[in-house]
Amino acid sequence: MDRKRLVFVGVLQAALASGCGSGAPVGGGSYFVGDVTSDIQLDTTDAATGCQGRYVDRLLDLGYPAAMVALPDGFAVVGHTSGASPSEAWLGRTDPQGNVLWHRTFGGATSDMGRDVLALSDGFAVAGQKGSDGWLLRTDLQGNLLWEKTFGGGGGTTFAAFVALADGFAIGGYGLGNAWLVRTDLAGSLIWQQTFGGPEQESVADVLALPDGFLLGGRTASKGAGETDAWLLRTDLQGNLLWDKTFGGVGNDLVVAVVALPDGFAVAAQTDSFQTGKSEAWLIRTDLAGNIVWDRRYGGDGTNVAAMVGVPDGFAIAGWRHGASNDAWLQRTDLQGNPSWSKTFDSGGNDTGRDLVALADGFALLGGPAARLRCTDAWGNVSCAEAGACAVIAAESCSDGNLCTVDSCDAEKGCTHDERGDGVACATGKTCTAGVCSK
Repeated sequence: MDRKRLVFVGVLQAALASGCGSGAPVGGGSYFVGDVTSDIQLDTTDAATGCQGRYVDRLLDLGYPAAMVALPDGFAVVGHTSGASPSEAWLGRTDPQGNVLWHRTFGGATSDMGRDVLALSDGFAVAGQKGSDGWLLRTDLQGNLLWEKTFGGGGGTTFAAFVALADGFAIGGYGLGNAWLVRTDLAGSLIWQQTFGGPEQESVADVLALPDGFLLGGRTASKGAGETDAWLLRTDLQGNLLWDKTFGGVGNDLVVAVVALPDGFAVAAQTDSFQTGKSEAWLIRTDLAGNIVWDRRYGGDGTNVAAMVGVPDGFAIAGWRHGASNDAWLQRTDLQGNPSWSKTFDSGGNDTGRDLVALADGFALLGGPAARLRCTDAWGNVSCAEAGACAVIAAESCSDGNLCTVDSCDAEKGCTHDERGDGVACATGKTCTAGVCSK
């Protein structure tokens, strides 16, 4: 999921000696573009090769990861323990190189999970699930628990994403089968709550704070065209529904992340409505009323989507692609959703991309299943050996497995993947459409 820490348009100038890091959020604009994106420049020039860029690929080994937030000197990561029952929520703090400085666990009497994290001036906030309740925690800067609150009264409720406001928090999730929006003060006390939906199951995966209300993204089974539809909802400042839109076909479709733009919204979704039984990434661009302006699909046969960020010249989407084992996946597009390049990452097991942060000259990708931090350059290279100017790479080594891209190696950018035009034959009985093979 893609969490919006503060609503802003701006950059932060800073410098670090080496490694991968980002700056604290900057307040000041009315619309959010990107996920805590800053202009930190890192001098990581390799004296032997002349390779410039930030490259980190480190196993944090903290447990199952869910979300991350970039800090001026590293990252905070949240998730839950794996391999033990009941599970505990955990919060970890790293330096720019991904070295774990400390980690804390919370809960454990019930199956407890951390699903989202915010960086505040005096510590951290974590939202998730404690047993069958939505759960909100506050810690100090060392991760020591200050207070915790539960919401929902049991019966299957959880928080999935939240935003910090000047006077509290707005938290999205699901409660008793409905999409759920909760508003609290800074001490976690309930101000109001709203539910949305019908007789079937609904949920919220992401929430944005806007100047005059909130935007929610999730899924609904009570309306739309298929089993579940991707769902976008707009509310006022009290959580009253202003409008909602569904997107999808006959299968299962869901929104995982939303980004607000000056003239509308970017919506990252997952769909299996267009290729039977095979999920794809789906990027939808809407106007301010939620009407589709354009949409694009990526990934092909079996792709899961978990996060999206906006960057000055487009979007980046993270998730994983299915094969013999799962590979973490990063897709870059321009402002019209046309594919620029894609990368897959494989650590030898089932690898996933769970969350994503855009940095000044690259990306930070949180993966699973045991929490792995990857910091790439602007073209998704995760090591100096992959960047074209630093090593001799055969063009075939750049293959992304997509028959609708021409793969080559650029001396500066490393591997590139130029999209073939729509209608080009890519397999027996199939042609290229929006960058992927489809009938």
